[in-house]
Amino acid sequence: MHRFVYILLAALTAAWVSSQPLTVLFTASAERPWAWYLALLHGSGYLSATMMSVTMLLALRGPRLEALLGGLDRLYRVHRQVALLAVGLAATHYAIKLGAKELRRSGVLEKPENAKSLSLPLFDSWHPLAKDFGEWGLYVVLALVAVALLQRIPYRQFARLHRLMPIVFLMVAAHALVFMPRAFWAGVAGPLAVLLMTGGAVAAVLSLAGWLGARRRTQGEITEVRPIGLGVLEVHGRLDKGWKGHHSGQFALVTFDTREGAHPFTIASAWLGDGHVRFGIKSLGDYTRRLPSRLQVGDPLIVEGPYGRFDFVAAQRRQMWIAGGIGLTPFVARLEALAAERSSQPSVAAADPVDLFYCTRQADPEIVARLAAVADTAGVRLHVLDSSRGKSLSVEQLIADVPAWAEASVWFCGPTRFGIAMRDGLSAHGLTADAFHQEAFEFR
Repeated sequence: MHRFVYILLAALTAAWVSSQPLTVLFTASAERPWAWYLALLHGSGYLSATMMSVTMLLALRGPRLEALLGGLDRLYRVHRQVALLAVGLAATHYAIKLGAKELRRSGVLEKPENAKSLSLPLFDSWHPLAKDFGEWGLYVVLALVAVALLQRIPYRQFARLHRLMPIVFLMVAAHALVFMPRAFWAGVAGPLAVLLMTGGAVAAVLSLAGWLGARRRTQGEITEVRPIGLGVLEVHGRLDKGWKGHHSGQFALVTFDTREGAHPFTIASAWLGDGHVRFGIKSLGDYTRRLPSRLQVGDPLIVEGPYGRFDFVAAQRRQMWIAGGIGLTPFVARLEALAAERSSQPSVAAADPVDLFYCTRQADPEIVARLAAVADTAGVRLHVLDSSRGKSLSVEQLIADVPAWAEASVWFCGPTRFGIAMRDGLSAHGLTADAFHQEAFEFR
């Protein structure tokens, strides 16, 4: 779990505890069990609602948040982690409520005769509606989480259903504000919740209006569609002047069909200032399998971005690149940039040694030939490992092929498990954590 999530959880918990009256919780009295029940009920609800607010703020895809968390790919990973925690706390909140009812029926838990509502009197008339909002909001959000976790459900269906999340958030926020105890309003917890929920409400409205990321969208058209082997489709596009350029290794949210929505694809071309972009799209699901028959030259496209911090910027002069399958695309873009730089400034471009390890289940001769040509021009040493011929990359081979590996930064893009194995293996040999860079390309 990302450290941002731990810091967030600790900060919100501290705000809740600081605003919670503690005297009755630790004073021996008949009312103490009921006080503990209310503390846990309100605490779980508070943490759930505020963390859900943070998920909405993260969905804004703001450049500052992206930079803080190390790229949009990692921002969405944090978004998912915070969302799952928020939903888990919401389910806990509801379970505490139902459990207390059963304990009261069995006589184990008694409600004090003088017990009154702890929320602000201003919201008393809102209680029935807010109760329904909280209950039905929880049912819907649990269903949405199930859809997100079930990989068999197509991405387009997930994306469409996920658009309900802003509505669910507004329901949950209303529930939380109506039932928030007066003590929270007098302490840190109340103002902090209002601040986060207001931001979350703004994000929800922007999402429902379709304005998220609107300032970073550029119109364009497809100029070439070409299969290049191994189930990879190369799509070339020319973008309008609104596109300010990109760095090698970044990706974009690309819309070929507005009914389908945007999908994330790595930009496989260097930016040369001519409005040209290229995407290498692997056939991995229903949507990408249909693209070769659906895309035509002249079709419009919308590109949002660029996003990501997989930018090859590191303190170490030497670099090792590891590409697994379609994970080759960001390295192709960087190769093209280095080739263009070396053509204009040979001495500068040749200064930093780079080794590229291209790992594939079956090497395509055309792809390898194109890759070798641009790698040679860029001054990058290419290693092709074809598993169909019994060649695969191990940490030991990596260390043997690059004796100065300990002085290098490692850039990995490919299957997650492969990346984790390489990172753990190199770390065991002494590679520092900040020297290993891995694309976290998961959006559900």
